Amino acid sequence: MLYIGFEGMIMKARWLTVGLFLILVITCLGPVIAQNIEKQPRSTLGGKWWYVGGTGPGNYTIIQNAVDNASNGDTVFVYHGTYNQKPGSLECVWVYKSISLIGEDKNITIIRGNQVGDVIRELAGDVTITGFTLENAGTGTTSGLALDIYKSNGMGTISNISIHDNIIANNENAMCMFDCNNASCFNNIFLNNSYNLIISRSIYCSINHNLFYKGGGVNIYLEDYPNFINFTGNEFRNTYYGLVIQTSMGVLIHANNFINNTSPARFNKEIGFLGLLHNAPLYKQQWSQNYWSDWNSTNPRPIPGTLYILFGGIFGLEYRLPVPVREYDPDPVQNPYNYFP
Repeated sequence: MLYIGFEGMIMKARWLTVGLFLILVITCLGPVIAQNIEKQPRSTLGGKWWYVGGTGPGNYTIIQNAVDNASNGDTVFVYHGTYNQKPGSLECVWVYKSISLIGEDKNITIIRGNQVGDVIRELAGDVTITGFTLENAGTGTTSGLALDIYKSNGMGTISNISIHDNIIANNENAMCMFDCNNASCFNNIFLNNSYNLIISRSIYCSINHNLFYKGGGVNIYLEDYPNFINFTGNEFRNTYYGLVIQTSMGVLIHANNFINNTSPARFNKEIGFLGLLHNAPLYKQQWSQNYWSDWNSTNPRPIPGTLYILFGGIFGLEYRLPVPVREYDPDPVQNPYNYFP
């Protein structure tokens, strides 16, 4: 009886050993098998995630369809691929909800227009757009922008916008920020666009650490009194106009690279004749510690500009008297910042 009991214990031990071995094999093979199943990123900030492209169950094939079904606070995640205009629409994507639109990889997640209308029209506040290449916006009579942040219905400003880590390339007009409040544009690459960025009637916006490269026209154009705009850590390289500033207040231009541009920076101001007589303040841009490839000196670097004095004329006409003026970068650096090797 003792012998039989001992043999039974041996058999149980053998089966236990086999069981443990099978568990170990399954545990090791599990990750290998799982590699064939697409992992979809999950939100840690709340809101539902919607997926476009890829092979996941229920994924959309058209970005706009996912946006249409999303709610405020949701995220639309787009897997790599090339996405074109939605049939019957002038734009590729209308973002009219407070969502995050995220591409898998900005180098291979492409939204491509067909030279008709905007690539992305952004109409809502509290929006993040990141991880895309935006290209081929409308030209000529069907002109558009790669990214148009603009409420055309005149219903006030668009607040809390974040545009970062995108490539905006090969467009006539790349990006416009119109009536924006508290918008940030950072870590983007603007390449081969005629107009890279237009900022109009906006306030408290930051344009930081972007590369503006090979622009045929104007890299950044400020118009219609944008105020409190911060340009820090950008690079303007191999372009015609770098930065053109119209009448504005509280503009900071700090620690940027201006490299091989035909006209790196200039500004224009307008003031009424009566305002001048009453000692109206002439706001100056704040230039500091920028690198200028055409200025090999520690002396203040002059920034050319024009002051237009406005006179009311007869029959409702207005006359503009141009007066050349200058501002200065008082402490230009002698070596370029290593932002974009």
